[in-house]
Amino acid sequence: PVRYTPSWPVGVGSIIIASTRGSDPYGRDPITPVTYPDARIYNQSVAALPGFNPNEEHAMILPGSVGEAAYALRNDLNSIKNYSKPYVLLKYRHPIDGLWRHKVYQVLTEQRPFLFNYPATVGTEIQPPYPLSILPVGPGNYISKGQELALKDYNGKVYARQAGVAGAVNSNLVLRFYYPMQPGFWYDLNGDGFNDVRESDFIPWLDRNPATTPATPIPIVYTVRWPDKAPVLEVGDTLFETKKGLPGVANWASAQLVYDTLNPSFTNSFRIGSGILTVPPTNVVRLYDPMSERLVQLAATEKLPDQIRLVDAPAGRKAFRDLPYPIQVRLSYDPTSRRLGFKGFYDNATVGEPLLLPNILSPDERDRIKQLDGTGSVSAFDKIVDRLYDLTRNPNKLDLNNDGEADQSFLVGYQYPISKTNYANGTAIGYEYDKTRIIIESLPSGLKALTAAIGGNIPAVPKPGMAATFAGASMLRADWLASEVLDSFTWEVWVKRAENNREDVILARGVDVDAFKFRFTAENQVEFSLGNEKALTASRYTLDVGQWHHWAGTFDGITRQLELFRDGESVATKDLSRSIWQADGSTTIGGNSAGGRFKGSLDEVRIWHGQARDASQLLAYRYQALVAGQTGLVGYWNFDQADSDRFKDNSGYARNLEEFGATHSIYTGVNPGTLSVLTNLADWKAQKPNESRISKGLFAPQSNPNLDYIGTRRDLDAARIGMW
Repeated sequence: PVRYTPSWPVGVGSIIIASTRGSDPYGRDPITPVTYPDARIYNQSVAALPGFNPNEEHAMILPGSVGEAAYALRNDLNSIKNYSKPYVLLKYRHPIDGLWRHKVYQVLTEQRPFLFNYPATVGTEIQPPYPLSILPVGPGNYISKGQELALKDYNGKVYARQAGVAGAVNSNLVLRFYYPMQPGFWYDLNGDGFNDVRESDFIPWLDRNPATTPATPIPIVYTVRWPDKAPVLEVGDTLFETKKGLPGVANWASAQLVYDTLNPSFTNSFRIGSGILTVPPTNVVRLYDPMSERLVQLAATEKLPDQIRLVDAPAGRKAFRDLPYPIQVRLSYDPTSRRLGFKGFYDNATVGEPLLLPNILSPDERDRIKQLDGTGSVSAFDKIVDRLYDLTRNPNKLDLNNDGEADQSFLVGYQYPISKTNYANGTAIGYEYDKTRIIIESLPSGLKALTAAIGGNIPAVPKPGMAATFAGASMLRADWLASEVLDSFTWEVWVKRAENNREDVILARGVDVDAFKFRFTAENQVEFSLGNEKALTASRYTLDVGQWHHWAGTFDGITRQLELFRDGESVATKDLSRSIWQADGSTTIGGNSAGGRFKGSLDEVRIWHGQARDASQLLAYRYQALVAGQTGLVGYWNFDQADSDRFKDNSGYARNLEEFGATHSIYTGVNPGTLSVLTNLADWKAQKPNESRISKGLFAPQSNPNLDYIGTRRDLDAARIGMW
């Protein structure tokens, strides 16, 4: 007898699973009827017979970049029972002699440049790596990291919904996949010689790989980016039917916003009430019903003035003869039910873009209707029109401040969530609502519209911005804030601390005996003080290093209280002996005259006089850039414009900052290096210049002597909109 000692070959071809290209990654050796006649995957799964080599690699022959290629889904099952090594045998007939031959491929999980890291574009489906992408979608597929970057639809498909900063990329999305067993696959984990699952049963992908744990699919990373060229919906424009490269939303079976820059974490449930949210949530667009009629019931004692001229309209209604056409086609009166109604109007028979007049009264339209009675003063008819105006702008009669009356705020597109459906004889007859929250309105049927920048939220044009970063040696100072006696004030600032266990003074003003100060203590607590009275947090914020957080403090002379907020939530209070504070002296940022120089980054510093802003205001506007002229805004430094060693005040009062103790220097040009996303503020990104120098202990870039580096960001209320 002749004895042979088989061994697996070396230097053979490979199938790199992460490549998604199978056995022919570069299109040089495709499987074709000419080169590999009668090709198939070798599979012999009966242990008692010669040539035992089951298909543990779950290999298949599938279309490749050129012709066909051999693909393998895994190489992690072989070591469980050691039936075979992770190799795939391609069996074929030699094209000349017709005898069977075998070509061997070693199966690898990853090998550079082929890694489990794939690109994804916002607004598109995220496909599993090929060939998983051509198999039925695994119902167990899930997003294990970066849930804010993607969404899973009712079919189990995953879509990228945002990438954070406009123009940036985000590599924090991780998906895990399952796939169905196919004929010829071998999956015998218990060693009994039979498959443990049936064909079409879903199994976790590569769950025996060292990168994961059994029963948990291997993590697959996706780097999400915004599309290079996205269609634009301009401020005030409404999307109804297809236009400008945007899909028409009018007749969608259902629609839901999935991302809005002014709501970057995509909160779809807002707690409402005093101290929580009493103003409408911020948003770039509103998705709403533009057609349904809004009806106001006239009381028994109310009637339309006799001098108003009416004409017959369809369905027994009356129209208002003396109104302009755009109002006349939407406003009507039903004399039988005594109801005044306002509905949307749509005309797609016009040349060019269809005409949509939504069911929302503008202030000018409201005032024009009031002129019909000719009184020139507030009349009973005016009050009826005001009720209709309020209803068109808050059709679901939401009461955010819980005063028992529907708010007059613009709340189109929001509703209370349904807490209970009431039935009678198996038929739904009504709903009960959770009035502690509001949600984005569900629009499962009927016409829909999407309008940009309505409700007072006008998005700014995206532009570069900056954040101030301090090295712990210098500070910024403004000497021009007015001296005055205050019964209330508010300060706000975004903070990213660089180190723990050091005193970091962020803001200060006034003489030492009665100074205002906001600082991190050396024990990592946070303090807001007026003189010797202090609101001090019990928590020690050691995890804030390297993280952006929004801090704010209020002084309320009426309640005689200091209150400290972190990311819109109250974290400390202090009852005071005083009801006023004498605002005097210089305002400093990043330190004070006594020391405590700050080390880290600051942005969006705001000081308000004459108001103690509540939590709902802080939450509503912390992600928005402001414009000059806001009531009570006496200082606003966003560090977006720097001129030598001065920083512009954007409040409208020109209270520019100067660096305390710095040498005057002028630099020109900015040559940014690598972009990186700052963690807690989704709309910000950092640019670190490639050249820098030291100036009086302050690490300064070539573009400005006052900063360690320039942290650029988009304007906070510029928009990215995701729609499916």
